[in-house]
Amino acid sequence: ELNRLGIEILPPDINRSDAAFSVENGAIRYALAAVRNVGVGAMETLVKERNRGGPFKSLTDFANRLDGNVINKRLLENLVRDGAFDCLHANRGQLMAGIEIILRHAQSQASDRASKQVSRFGGETAAKLALPDVEDWRPMEKIINEFDAIGFYHSAHPLAKAVVACVANPEAALAGLIHFPNALNPPYGGRDQFLPDDYPQNQNKIMSAKQEAIGILETQVLTAIL
Repeated sequence: ELNRLGIEILPPDINRSDAAFSVENGAIRYALAAVRNVGVGAMETLVKERNRGGPFKSLTDFANRLDGNVINKRLLENLVRDGAFDCLHANRGQLMAGIEIILRHAQSQASDRASKQVSRFGGETAAKLALPDVEDWRPMEKIINEFDAIGFYHSAHPLAKAVVACVANPEAALAGLIHFPNALNPPYGGRDQFLPDDYPQNQNKIMSAKQEAIGILETQVLTAIL
């Protein structure tokens, strides 16, 4: 509906998003609390700390300032999946691999604060977080994880290239694919253009009362999952 009205929806961002949806330069900034499995209370605490101490300067600064009792593994995983940390660290694969390191750092800093051993200079005086040396996610992996975190595709859609290929070659439209096998081969597309190797397949099964598998057809278009 927002696309139809020409209103842009901006992605979650720990330095820009509020706990609730907000308006930013005529666009809608996605709410942190609307991300799956993060909790309204935790996101309100995050925003309160950001308002108190200013935007988070780095991942280390974030871990220094957020209590380990406020953030948890599932919360961080979904914030990473939806790209909320991109403003601090763009390699989502590395962030996901370093979740436990971030949590331990946050808990350690909280313990130091409780025992009044934290530096009076604050934040960046603590040792910088050292994350595992991991490659970033592939584009398809990024958008699938975004979908898992917020329930829709934001930065891109896995079918977008297929649409471009079909528009460029109308004979390859869905209704005519069976009569035009080359539609799935270069130069019109190929599997990597239509259904990449890492495109997820829904493996969930629904059984009848007689324990017989019930067939399910899930169809995705650019605006919905049917």
